[in-house]
Amino acid sequence: MTSSYLSASEYATQRTQLLALMSQLRSVGAQGELDLPRIAVIGHQSAGKSSLVEAIAGIHVPRDGGTCTRCPLECRLVFAPEWACRISIRREFDSSARRIRGEVSEIPFGDLIRNRAEVEMMLRRAQLAVLDPTLEIARIIRMNLQELKETLQDPKTAQFSKNFVCIDLEGPELTDVQFVDLPGIIHNASPEVIQLIEEMVVDNIKGNCLILVAIPMTDEMENQKAMTFARQQDPDGLRTIGVLTKPDLVSAGSTTARALWRDVLEGRKHPLHHGYYCTRHPDDEERANQITPAKARSVEATFFRQTAPWAHCTEQQRLGTPNLVSTLSRCLVQRISATLPDIVQKADDHLEACRKALSALPEPPTDDPAAHLFELINTFCAELRQAVQGSEENTDLIHRHNSLYGAFKGAIARSAPGFVAGLPAPFMPVAVVRPNILTDGEDGTGPSVPIYLSDVRETLNRARTRELPGDFPPAAKAKMIRDFQVTWEREADDCFQSVMQSVSDLLSAALELLFSRFSNLKRALWACLRRLLQERAQDCAKYLGAILEIEKLPRTQNDDILKAAADKWMVKYKDQRGGRTPMILNLLPRHPHVGPPTDTVFECVLICSLASAAPRPNLTPAPAPTASPPQPSPNPFHTPAPTPALNIPAFRPTTPFMRPQSASGVEPVDEVLSMLARLGFTGLREEDLGRLQAGDDYETEIRLMSDVRGYFEVSYRRIIDTVPGIIDSKFVRGISGDFQAQLVAEFKLGQPEGNAKCAEYLREDPAVIAKRADLVQRLNMLETVQKELLDFGSGGTDADGLD
Repeated sequence: MTSSYLSASEYATQRTQLLALMSQLRSVGAQGELDLPRIAVIGHQSAGKSSLVEAIAGIHVPRDGGTCTRCPLECRLVFAPEWACRISIRREFDSSARRIRGEVSEIPFGDLIRNRAEVEMMLRRAQLAVLDPTLEIARIIRMNLQELKETLQDPKTAQFSKNFVCIDLEGPELTDVQFVDLPGIIHNASPEVIQLIEEMVVDNIKGNCLILVAIPMTDEMENQKAMTFARQQDPDGLRTIGVLTKPDLVSAGSTTARALWRDVLEGRKHPLHHGYYCTRHPDDEERANQITPAKARSVEATFFRQTAPWAHCTEQQRLGTPNLVSTLSRCLVQRISATLPDIVQKADDHLEACRKALSALPEPPTDDPAAHLFELINTFCAELRQAVQGSEENTDLIHRHNSLYGAFKGAIARSAPGFVAGLPAPFMPVAVVRPNILTDGEDGTGPSVPIYLSDVRETLNRARTRELPGDFPPAAKAKMIRDFQVTWEREADDCFQSVMQSVSDLLSAALELLFSRFSNLKRALWACLRRLLQERAQDCAKYLGAILEIEKLPRTQNDDILKAAADKWMVKYKDQRGGRTPMILNLLPRHPHVGPPTDTVFECVLICSLASAAPRPNLTPAPAPTASPPQPSPNPFHTPAPTPALNIPAFRPTTPFMRPQSASGVEPVDEVLSMLARLGFTGLREEDLGRLQAGDDYETEIRLMSDVRGYFEVSYRRIIDTVPGIIDSKFVRGISGDFQAQLVAEFKLGQPEGNAKCAEYLREDPAVIAKRADLVQRLNMLETVQKELLDFGSGGTDADGLD
């Protein structure tokens, strides 16, 4: 016989090239990236799997009691005029059984074998080299059978491995085919070993794999766990081929069993897309007599031709090893041809993804670590300065700080004293009065706690010592000023802490962006920056403390501003006292389950504006009033005032929706101001008319309220500018100006002793180094895969011999 069963076919050349391409791709580890077509042989420990492999490959594999195949055995058969064998080892997994992502190669094990009798022993040695990578190859090759068995029993030697022993066979009786023989499924071992083998089997039969299941006819089909695994991975039976083994062990009297297996073979039971095949292999006596492969195939053919029920089977093309090998070769080549375009596309996609991942990593450190570190620090400080100073592209930090300063301003505004020029009404449960607390045009949030005239009088009485009537003690004014400043220190500290956190977040993000690859340097920089932040924060806190301490002592050089503010509030409070200013009352009933005061059940706005337009004022002294019963005051916060000296009617409220018109169409206020000017009272404005009110029992209290409220405006405007200014100048901008010089000094850049320190700091994170190395290995492997695929597409792949 000059050729194998199919080697003379018209597609033999293409088949040889496709199988050679798959061998080359697997040899460089492409199976870890691409789902390459393959055949996997699985079965129970005593299913006749080893005999099947021997029949297909024409060699003897290791046979011992128990499990002999302890790692995957990849057989690659090629037709050739002369017989030869080469054994190699391919490690695709590390010592922890994790797949190696990157370049993989096959290492030749021993010399080229020309004598079939030497193959079994060399396979035993190669398997030991896979199980124990620490052993020297030269030492293993010198071991005899007894030494091999003893070493395999050493506890340091792994029981099983996922790495491959590869056998390249060529010869005149071989058909071009490739398959992987997996360890037999066992039951009499530890749970860990059983699980390891089953996981290995399942992993290898997933995806683009033809599953060849060895099924002994001495057992029932339902007991074949290998068939169960095949159905799980190939539920439709499109990739599974069953091989019925040991037909010679089914006695002639077992008619039921023979009929059942014939039904399976002829497709009436347990059908599969590719069906079942039946093979007969040499028994122990024939192997002891060293039967040749050719003689074994002849005995097999005679058996099926002369033995019932196989001699009468309608599926004669499914009997014998040659028919099985022919089908395996044809199915594998078809699968390779069908999936090759997809393999090429996936190889290109994986190569492109690998290149992108590699380009995303930073370049390896330069040979001048000090210069490189100086450049990194300059970049870091420039980014920080830009963020602090602000630019068209970098406004986040400025916007965050402006928002924090605005919140500080609002908190200070809410500390304004909530003076009310009236007395609390007994029928109102909890009332919060909100007069305007800043300027007429400013929409500020008023205080939450009202301070009534009675409260101010109580404060005056407690502080009074030897003052003259009508004077108020300085201690009373000082106390009221301290009262509205009581929260300022906390609000300033909250604002400062928030700014510090904002700057810290900025620095942390910048460090992560620029120095994430250098873990040692990042830790050292962060420690240095935190120390500088603390120093700057302590310095800034001293300035803030001094400013807040100064504010505790009432003082100002802006006498005119203070007087104008006090006069304004005097008019406001007198208008409120006289009932000409709307009272906005927020009634806040409390409930034990409602929560804090902000949880209002309802808000009632009561506008008390009861004055109306009056006729033109009469500036002549009024006649003595006739006795009449007292009239109730329309304002619940108003107490009756003495009879005015001048008969000037009460002014209308200052709210625009209540401004009356005179018959002539001229504003009444304008008429009054015009009349006063004719009498010599020039330069008066509308707000000055409040001073024409007669004396009041609470005149002293109103003066004190006006002075304190006026001083609040002065100190409020001062503090909302000073605190943010100190934080910005002494902390934020101070940091951006200090860092570069401090960091250069910290890392001793430019000094001889600094070079070694810089090199240590610029040592990359081991994870980054490992990732780059992994990507480089993957890139090399994928480029090799792409080259092999391109060479195949251009007709450059030839099936070379083993020599």
